Order: sequence, then structure tokens, then C-alpha cells
Amino acid sequence: MKNVAPVMISLALMACGGSSGGTADNGTPTPDTAQPAPDTAQPAPDTAQPAPDTAQPAPDTAQPTPDTAQPTPDTTTCTPQCDGKQCGADGCGSTCGTCPDNGSGCDENGQCVMPTPPVPSGACTNAADQAVIDNQDVETIAKDCAIANLTDASKAAQCIKDATGLSDPCIACFQGTVTCGITNCAFQCLNPDSPDCDPCLESAGCFSEFETCSGVSTADNN
Repeated sequence: MKNVAPVMISLALMACGGSSGGTADNGTPTPDTAQPAPDTAQPAPDTAQPAPDTAQPAPDTAQPTPDTAQPTPDTTTCTPQCDGKQCGADGCGSTCGTCPDNGSGCDENGQCVMPTPPVPSGACTNAADQAVIDNQDVETIAKDCAIANLTDASKAAQCIKDATGLSDPCIACFQGTVTCGITNCAFQCLNPDSPDCDPCLESAGCFSEFETCSGVSTADNN
């Protein structure tokens, strides 16, 4: 009997509400003391890191093409024009030469000539010169000396003087005529017997200059 009593007491307790969450005898609901289990699950941290941008811009290795074009050199050169000239300008800012220091000067053809000395009109009318002119073929001698010294009137005059013995004032008239012929009629009088020589000398005024200077007429010679 002693063992039955505790068992009955336990049964009685169970019958009268020993279980939680039930209803009390007076009809009041027994509070539910059961707490929900806390949510201990933590969101996994986002450990994913953005990949660093390691792409580097490609360096600009293109170099500008150097300008190797060189300016075209000026190949235009001045060629001196000195053919047959002893003196005077060469056309390039320089000279073809200078005349010797003997009183000679450079004429328009680039030749060194002695200046024609001023002589009075009628320089060959004196008796001595007239005797030479009357007894010698001065015209032929003068032409031969002029042809032999076609580019140098002073040498032509000296040639005439040596061959005839005329006075210096009279010779100066012949030198002036030779200079006139060289300047104006060198081609036509290259051959003294050319039919073009005398007409050229006359049209250039060479004969009239000689007549004025010498006082000797050339009417019989042309």
C-alpha cells in the first residue's frame, strides 16, 4: 500500500494540469512559456573583393616621323660672261679683269684701250704728214694694221706709225678710226677687201670722224 500512494499522487498531478500549455481548471489558458529558439544563423560575410583593375593603358610608342625633307638647294649659279673680254663687268657682280696702269681704259667691249688724245682738227695737214700720205699707201697700211690688231686699237695705231712715220697727232686720227671700226664693223671688215667694210665704216660715222680729225678727205677711198 505504501507504494500505491505515491503513484496515485503522481497520476493526480498529471490529471490536474501537470502538462504546460494546457487549460487551467478555471478555464484560463495556461501561458505558453516555450520561447522560440533564437535565430543564431548569421549571414555569411561577403568576402568577395572586386578584382583590382590591373589593365594599364598601352603606352603610346608611336613617334612622329621626323621631317627629313631638306629644302632644295639653289643650284642656280651665275656664269661669268668674259669670253673675249679683258676687263669690265662679268655679269655676276665681279669683273673680267683690270687694265694695266698705263693710262689705258676699258671700253664698252671689255677691251683695254688707250684713250684717243684730243687733237685739233686737221692734224694730218702739216707738210710732213702730207708728204707721207701722198707718197705711201697709208690706207692699205692702216687696214692691214687694223686687221692684225683687231681687238686693240692702240696696237693698231702703233703699227701704222711704225710703218709710215706719221706724227702722233695724225696717228691719233687713224687710231680713232680703227676704234670706230672695231666697235661697229669688226665682222664686216674682218676681210679688208670685203665689199661690206667701207659702207659699214661710212654708216657708223668712222670716215666722217677721220676727216674731221685729220683734215684729209676719204672721198677717193670709198
